[in-house]
Amino acid sequence: MGVPTHSNIRKHQFIDSEIYSAKGAWEGWHNLLRRGTVAHYCDASISYGMMVKAGNGIGLLSNYTMMDPAFRPLDLDVHVKLRLHAVALTERLEAKPVRIVMGLLEELFSAQNPWFQEPMALTVQDRSYQERYATLFNR
Repeated sequence: MGVPTHSNIRKHQFIDSEIYSAKGAWEGWHNLLRRGTVAHYCDASISYGMMVKAGNGIGLLSNYTMMDPAFRPLDLDVHVKLRLHAVALTERLEAKPVRIVMGLLEELFSAQNPWFQEPMALTVQDRSYQERYATLFNR
């Protein structure tokens, strides 16, 4: 089918997810889906990514997945920005394991992490972030 473009998108298949079903932030994705064919649905994030990697269809993936050489970024005018929030009961934060996890989440998703800065990054120069991603996905 070739590289997906605005002019040939009707020929392409997509993988969709209930995760993207809410109105609002996902409208660009919904508009794109209506122009092509949804071939598969998958709600498990890792499985969804593996289905895209296996070539089962175009998927909406996070920018940090671009470290995997199998993925190709497409410029189809779908860019989703979401605010992330973490919630914990105050008394739970007194427990050391909970503080550690909350600190890790804060560090991982902070603006200091090059994957989550503006503008969106499809590559990151900092080797430590590349190594962490490779470790996470056993690469």
